[in-house]
Amino acid sequence: MKLIHGREVMQMIAASEKIFTRESLVSEIIFKFGEDTRFFNCSSPEMTAEEIIDFFENKGKFSFINNRLVPNTFPGCNH
Repeated sequence: MKLIHGREVMQMIAASEKIFTRESLVSEIIFKFGEDTRFFNCSSPEMTAEEIIDFFENKGKFSFINNRLVPNTFPGCNH
């Protein structure tokens, strides 16, 4: 199992020209980082692809409107 900081998921989204649904975002994360990869950040260790998406959505980093990802312009963590 690999551990990767969640900001790498946000960087992947920002660098992509794709329009993501929740399902396609999960697939892209698994494709890029691997199915066994877990993600961490300041407050949560070892999240799955689905859990990191939920975490960022709950933190207001992005939303899904009409099942399409819409990024918000919130800053990342401050460290």
